[in-house]
Amino acid sequence: MNCGGCAKKIEDAAKGVKGVTAVSYDLKSKDVNITADNGVNVMDVVNAIQAKKIQSRYQRMKKS
Repeated sequence: MNCGGCAKKIEDAAKGVKGVTAVSYDLKSKDVNITADNGVNVMDVVNAIQAKKIQSRYQRMKKS
């Protein structure tokens, strides 16, 4: 993913998951940063992104 349109697809897909409050996609690093309520299952977010025919994988989660 290296265009703004692709980034928007990722952000919109992740925001569609209940409990996700903020999403940003960094075009350079290709990282997605997600802020969500406690109890949001990270795999629900990954699946939502993949449902849009976008390849994604879960690498790590940082808790704030």
